[in-house]
Amino acid sequence: MEDARLAFLNRLAAVTLTTGGVTADITRLTITPPEDSWYFPRHPGLTRIVPQEVLAVEIRDFVAEHHQLFADGVRFGAWVNPDSQLCYLDLITWASSRREAECLARRYGQEGGRWVVAIYNPVRGVTERLRDI
Repeated sequence: MEDARLAFLNRLAAVTLTTGGVTADITRLTITPPEDSWYFPRHPGLTRIVPQEVLAVEIRDFVAEHHQLFADGVRFGAWVNPDSQLCYLDLITWASSRREAECLARRYGQEGGRWVVAIYNPVRGVTERLRDI
């Protein structure tokens, strides 16, 4: 893995652990600022849940394994669950309206074999639960 890419992926782990989460455009190697949109996993069956202690290694493995899925409309997302303190790695997408996000999240959950539990708007700081775990 090239040095700039490796440094960027390590930075994603550091930002996740210090701020609680991060969204990134892997193809451009940029951290994306929060948008007033609803975020949710595009491929929920690929979500990876890992301990904080191995986050940097897991991010590198996750991105390498799913590199072909990062394209327009799909970004890398990581967040720390405040209850369990585990880190969630996702291929995320977004929708401008809550209703559209709910519909797409349910559809992607059915397609991906793992239900999307919630959608999140980072600008509003709002999490909407779609179903119980």
